[in-house]
Amino acid sequence: MKNFNFRKKYHKFILGGLALFIFQAKVDAKVFTGDNFKITYPPLWDTLLNKNIIAKNSGLSGISILTNVPGSRSPNLDSITLALGDSLGGHFTKAKNGVLTLGKYTVNWQDFAYDSLPKLSAQIQISTGLPLSIKNDSIRVYYLVSDGYVFTLSGMTIKTGFINPVKPYADLESAIATLILGPQTSMIREISGRWGGAEKWVRDGRLGGAWFSAHRPRSIDCFNLRGAWVGAAIRTNSEGIWVLPSIDRNSLLLITLADGSRLHLPIRN
Repeated sequence: MKNFNFRKKYHKFILGGLALFIFQAKVDAKVFTGDNFKITYPPLWDTLLNKNIIAKNSGLSGISILTNVPGSRSPNLDSITLALGDSLGGHFTKAKNGVLTLGKYTVNWQDFAYDSLPKLSAQIQISTGLPLSIKNDSIRVYYLVSDGYVFTLSGMTIKTGFINPVKPYADLESAIATLILGPQTSMIREISGRWGGAEKWVRDGRLGGAWFSAHRPRSIDCFNLRGAWVGAAIRTNSEGIWVLPSIDRNSLLLITLADGSRLHLPIRN
């Protein structure tokens, strides 16, 4: 079995609004279901961009990102370092590490110090309109191998000019103790259907079709095949037509509808 390649599965971190939305947070613990895993977070945590990105108090008190792939070997730490730089920007160096017993799992953790996160800072600014420069802090990656899967959970806080939250590690470790690995029901639906017709099309850097006119997405985020965020599509004045960032023909769109539901839509040849 080959070593788990962390870079292929890493998704972007993103804040779902840095305004003070604390009063909207959930007050009960919540179960999150992803690709072959189920996990329960303490109160105040909820999904942001997709099922694999979960934040506390709308990101004000912490962000975590989850990945789970079949495998029997721990992820390569150098691969994790490269993945962090690819997804978030900046330079990462290994810091302290340790091993915990959480629930039935033996869990390794590794801290990575960073100088700055220009890609993440830019994503937050695009999403919220707030100028932000994230720098001089650390991110912690928890990883474990069990039941034929390699599971990772990365956690960090976002320092702003007026917020310096406590690290969310206690909440994350509590969540890992509840982890159940194996087939589950996904929280995000994947849209099927052929490209190139009137319903869905991509040409000349634009995305459009009857499906987009009918569903009127609130936002469309684009990822490459390595799982890194490429950028957000921009709505045009023409009904159902969006301008895409520079993406490969085979890419993944994450579409958020007006009601908050989220959909995966692969762009295929």
